[in-house]
Amino acid sequence: SVNKDYKQSIDVISAAEILSLSIDLKLHPTGEKNSFESYRKIIKNNQYQNTNIIYGSFAESISNKYGLLILDTLGTAVIKYIMCLKVPIIIYNCDFDNYKLHINKSILSDIQKRFYIAKNKIELFSFLKRYKAGKLSPKWSEKIIDNYIFPINKGNPGENIAEYIENYISHD
Repeated sequence: SVNKDYKQSIDVISAAEILSLSIDLKLHPTGEKNSFESYRKIIKNNQYQNTNIIYGSFAESISNKYGLLILDTLGTAVIKYIMCLKVPIIIYNCDFDNYKLHINKSILSDIQKRFYIAKNKIELFSFLKRYKAGKLSPKWSEKIIDNYIFPINKGNPGENIAEYIENYISHD
């Protein structure tokens, strides 16, 4: 829901501000203009000093510039691209326990191997604190890439890589 997403965004911004971490908020293209105005007001009213809003950019063209990514869902069009990056990635979703009921157990295991899962503000804050201390390592692995991004044993990897590059270039 919009309210849940909004609350989660505020949790992320608040935790980053408390820890003095710079954060760029990438808005979803759908409703980007309205979201921009809402978050601009929140930042101004709370006098947040470390939060910037990214407007009008594609996630694929900017995500490789960051040392940490925080997503609110796995159901994003850029998930495969994001999974290829060798940075820690936090999935912050307060409804993750309900969400995971609909995921095949073997896939859920791989999700937990690749991502840090934060289901509440305390877990999120803990991961961000570890990141700030340099103790949140990437969970990147070739096995995850082989199974979900460039499946070497399933089809022509050249076609998969070409499709990936074409998608990346079309969003640059």
